[in-house]
Amino acid sequence: RPECASTQAGDVQIIAHAALSAVGRTEDALAIERQFQKLLEEGHVRGKERDIVEALSYHLWGARLAAEGDLAGAAKRYRQADETLVYWNDSGLGVFKLFNQLSLASALSQSGNQQEAADVLERIQRVNSRFVEDFSG
Repeated sequence: RPECASTQAGDVQIIAHAALSAVGRTEDALAIERQFQKLLEEGHVRGKERDIVEALSYHLWGARLAAEGDLAGAAKRYRQADETLVYWNDSGLGVFKLFNQLSLASALSQSGNQQEAADVLERIQRVNSRFVEDFSG
């Protein structure tokens, strides 16, 4: 439910957003995106938490665009999320950064940018080779 958006509920929101996007419920997916945007715009989050919410916002936007077939737009938003995320911090978002990069690689591959997709997968493998095997196979 969109009104439940918070930094603590990020995982649930990602899953709900992905499901809504996959079945074409764009308005409901957008409502979740708007909740994260509202947190950012109203200054409810600061510091690392702001970075997390910003990355989630970009990732969700990218996921919706990918579901709508706008793979170039999705890749752009996944890149923005990736630039915001770091592997090492106390928030444990390294796995989310890898997942976001895997989403970027998928969007690039599906849009015909095989070399760029391979480059992203290579970066992921340098960090955690098993991640690619577990989530892309």
